[in-house]
Amino acid sequence: MPEFIEFLAGLLTAPALVLGCTLFGAWLLEVLGVRVARPWPRALLALAFGIVIGAYAVLALGLIGWLRLWSVACVWAAMLLIGLSRRRLLLELWSSARSHLCEFWGLGSGARAVALFLLLMALLSFLVALLPPDGSDWDGLSQHLAQAWTYAHEGRVSPLWHDHHSQFPSTLQMLYTVGMLTDGYVTVRVLHWLMGMLTVLWAMMAGVRFLGRSAGLWAGFVV
Repeated sequence: MPEFIEFLAGLLTAPALVLGCTLFGAWLLEVLGVRVARPWPRALLALAFGIVIGAYAVLALGLIGWLRLWSVACVWAAMLLIGLSRRRLLLELWSSARSHLCEFWGLGSGARAVALFLLLMALLSFLVALLPPDGSDWDGLSQHLAQAWTYAHEGRVSPLWHDHHSQFPSTLQMLYTVGMLTDGYVTVRVLHWLMGMLTVLWAMMAGVRFLGRSAGLWAGFVV
């Protein structure tokens, strides 16, 4: 039962991190006077801003030795509370997603086949993301997961002289540390999967913006 609770915590923590970053980033964009009319480009730009702020907040907590679940939870609660004033963005995203899906579906049988392929790949890659890391995940076990695990269990960010990658600036990597504070690998892998899906969305939006809707679908297919 505890393993199931940890698994469920991982499934919920990753979307909560993305939601907090997005809403806080949307608030920050408005404060900075950055105007983006379309909801999906605005949300992805907001997420980029929010991830940087959230990640360096976690890094700051680690540098002062306060890297604990309660301190990180306080930071994210503050980001969510500030960002809730921009919660209308979520309704705009839902409405826009339904509209785009209908438009893609109306492009013909070829476009529908590509759209179904994208949905299938998203589902299959999500199921793979839920699997625990094994011996084939050398990069994760030796660097990304190991670094985050060490920070989380020591409660601070300190030099890891055996891992030269830890000397590089970390952004999304610091959010992996949050996963290690809650459940372990599930949050990290689901968060990594979400970033992949958002990369596909970025490509699709760029294709739609500059070349048309069919190009947007094929851009997502290529990625």
